[in-house]
Amino acid sequence: MRFVLEISWRIQEPLRITLKMRKCRESARKRDAGKVASVERDRKPGPRWTLGIAYALFFLAYGVTIALWAEPRVQFFGRPAAFYFDERFLRSFLIWPGGIAEFLSRGLHQCYQFTWLGVAITSTLAGFLALGSWLLLRKIGPGAAGVLCLWPSLGVLAIQRQYEFPWLETGLGLTGAVWLAVAYVGMPSKKPWLRLLVFLGISLPAYAVLAGAYLVFALYCGLLEMLAWRRYWLALALWCVAASIPVVGAWYFALHLPDAYLLLLPFGLGHFPIVMAMLPYAALLLAMLVKAGRPFFHSGSDNPKLKSGAQPHFNWRRLVEPALSILLAVGAVGLGWNSMAQRLARIQCLSHDREWNSVLREAQLLSAYNPSTIAQVNRALCETGRLPYEMFAYPQK
Repeated sequence: MRFVLEISWRIQEPLRITLKMRKCRESARKRDAGKVASVERDRKPGPRWTLGIAYALFFLAYGVTIALWAEPRVQFFGRPAAFYFDERFLRSFLIWPGGIAEFLSRGLHQCYQFTWLGVAITSTLAGFLALGSWLLLRKIGPGAAGVLCLWPSLGVLAIQRQYEFPWLETGLGLTGAVWLAVAYVGMPSKKPWLRLLVFLGISLPAYAVLAGAYLVFALYCGLLEMLAWRRYWLALALWCVAASIPVVGAWYFALHLPDAYLLLLPFGLGHFPIVMAMLPYAALLLAMLVKAGRPFFHSGSDNPKLKSGAQPHFNWRRLVEPALSILLAVGAVGLGWNSMAQRLARIQCLSHDREWNSVLREAQLLSAYNPSTIAQVNRALCETGRLPYEMFAYPQK
């Protein structure tokens, strides 16, 4: 039982406003009934299973695209990486920030010798990214995340054909950053000083494991503090702490300080091309901003009170998010096309499989060669008995 103060007013002639105040009692049953009615009123009708089917179709298409467009077996031979189940080999990765993430990426990279296993790993990684993004985006503004949670998965798709780029390490780092941010925003305590202390406790081990991806985690946490809870000073404090963590990391791992701030950034000097390196991390950032701006895109009532016989007007702003998603998907495929790097990697794969005629067919489509490709082409000519006759039909330097 609680007391509620009710205030009513009315305008009378001449211009005069009369206020009436009275105190009444409201029972717990009535209060709970009001809450239930409010929730039912705000809930929009529509079958939830349709969204689940849409997600399932998306990841089915995602796996098919990885199998046919990125070719996991070609990815394996395009960027060969050694891996050993050896304690000495593991210790060699513990002497610099991000070594654990690189060790895990090298281990998973060996699975890409098998197309089905590579598709399963990449699709699972994309699924964890989508789920973590959904958990973060639901904290920002009203409404569900919708298709926005799929944007980071599309960003990861864009780098799949960058065969010389550490695409798997980038995907693992981004997934780790997203789920660390999920753990941070899911803290039950909302006290700013306690959240800052928890962030500080997470920072050092996170930087040791993820290196540059830790800074992305800090960026997500600060942005969520701003957009979800309007705690601007706490967001600024998180970013200041994150900017100082590489100094501690450089001291602990005995690194040069410029290397900690340049080479170990997720899109620093050690990665290329720069646009491909930034796209996976920027996709969730853009999704957060779009989700925060959703009240503008969806302004106006979805069920306006219309006169009898009037037809509801079409709100074109509701098409902004699907249009941006389609644009991002097309851009991911377009920016990540890189057919030349794929042919160079495919030649290495075909040479390993001893498909020499296919090697020569791929070599005829190349406009640039590297020493490894020249060696494989000459080997294919030798194996097919065409070396004395067609050797100089292919570049030799």
